[in-house]
Amino acid sequence: MSDILKLARVQVLFLVVFVALKAARRPLMDLSPPEWVGVFLYSFPNFAEAIIGMMTVTMLLTAANHYLFSGRIKPAVIYLAATLISAVYVLTQEWGLHSLGGNNVFDIYDVYASVAGLVVALAMLLVIRPEVKDPVAR
Repeated sequence: MSDILKLARVQVLFLVVFVALKAARRPLMDLSPPEWVGVFLYSFPNFAEAIIGMMTVTMLLTAANHYLFSGRIKPAVIYLAATLISAVYVLTQEWGLHSLGGNNVFDIYDVYASVAGLVVALAMLLVIRPEVKDPVAR
């Protein structure tokens, strides 16, 4: 379970940064910053959403693999599935095919941020390699 908690800590970290940037966005934009700062401030939520969502999907698939499939599914398959599921969700939302995350205005930088978030999340998964470890079978 410690690996799942690592993913949860990643989620909390990105959630805190997301909330802080969301709160600071208006005052920072009032200072007329360079364009790249505005792009970052408005696209970071998509980056964070991709990471948080992918961690959630990974946790669910990892737990399902352990409890329903006795660990028969290889971790690489779980990470690939989590990436694909998350990519479909965040990109179809960006393209306006659904509004499950709220109303969205298409911005190509948001698509780039979402893809970057998916890549960063996959890299984190490949480093952490989360799995549910059975405390009985050591």
